[in-house]
Amino acid sequence: ASLWVKPSHETSHDQQLFSKQDGSDDDVNFNLSIPADSLQVEFDLQGSNCSSALGPLTSGGELIEDQWNHIVATFDNENLVLYINFSFR
Repeated sequence: ASLWVKPSHETSHDQQLFSKQDGSDDDVNFNLSIPADSLQVEFDLQGSNCSSALGPLTSGGELIEDQWNHIVATFDNENLVLYINFSFR
């Protein structure tokens, strides 16, 4: 997944960026979000049956406030990887 975001400030709740769910809120296949009270990025991935989880992977760096940031989240069948502004995090 690749997307651009422009966060204006930290919030007291998770900020959903991109996700796929099967049915209920508990059946998340993948999720990309900004965690509460942070400008980091979190990437979560679960198997197609929503039972085998990988992650969450939280970025080592933070997004730049009030500027456009490029996020790329990848999975190669073994590893979750996050890139923020073209840098591996």
